[in-house]
Amino acid sequence: MQQPWYWGLSRFGIDRRDLLDLGDRSVHARVALANHKLTRGIAAMSLSKRRAFLDARAERWAERIARTWWPTKPRVIRRRRRACAIEGDLPAKKLHLLERLVGVAHIQVMAVEGIRERQHRREPAEPSWFAVRSIVAIEVEGRRRGLQGIDDRITLMRAKSEEEAKRRYARSVARAHEPYLNALDEIVRWKLDSIVRVVCAVDVPADVDLDGAEVFWELRNRRVPRRR
Repeated sequence: MQQPWYWGLSRFGIDRRDLLDLGDRSVHARVALANHKLTRGIAAMSLSKRRAFLDARAERWAERIARTWWPTKPRVIRRRRRACAIEGDLPAKKLHLLERLVGVAHIQVMAVEGIRERQHRREPAEPSWFAVRSIVAIEVEGRRRGLQGIDDRITLMRAKSEEEAKRRYARSVARAHEPYLNALDEIVRWKLDSIVRVVCAVDVPADVDLDGAEVFWELRNRRVPRRR
């Protein structure tokens, strides 16, 4: 089983081994569930059965994680009623128990007892990792009213500054999405609508090239915005 990632360790100047060696020190952590993992069995289910299965699976994972989170009771974070993460305080030496559980996508370290969060410069001298959250609009030819599809996504970018990360991301969106025809012969274009937020200091494995990788996405609808 692949070991889950730790997010946020660089903010405290430590790595995984340092974290586990902190013993009884309290760590405030959020454990994300691997709800988006797709298997052949899940893909073969009807949509209604798939949703029921995923809801039940997330509950089992959340309950199992909560039982091993002692001595404190964690908070279950839900999205559209489905458990998606577990958050709370626990001793650092017990984090390895969470690593072994099925359904753990990654562990985000949010606070460490006795260690201050480092203040990162706005303009790092060396290339760093940035998580870019953006809204990409799906524009359909002739649609001026009603609903419009959007892609709310988070993408990892390697850059020397937030501004460079934004510029590189905008260029990557323009290159990745060529206009195409839908089933009604209408032209469809995916266009960058807005960059919501850029966050520095994302922990990424050094031996994996994830520049430009989408680590989160959600397709949903909104009202077609009025043209000014």
